[in-house]
Amino acid sequence: MKAQGDITVDFEWRDGRIHRVRLCSSCEQKVTLECNGISKTVFLRPDGTEDMIFD
Repeated sequence: MKAQGDITVDFEWRDGRIHRVRLCSSCEQKVTLECNGISKTVFLRPDGTEDMIFD
């Protein structure tokens, strides 16, 4: 899936809820993501990936 800011988003589901989100960006940017009622902020680096766990 693609998100605003040229971010590629990959979801991993567990028991009907989002468990892991992997973000990949072509440029450096700050991203805040809310899943399952949990909010997390990460800083993405160009052509790097960032995994966020939502348990």
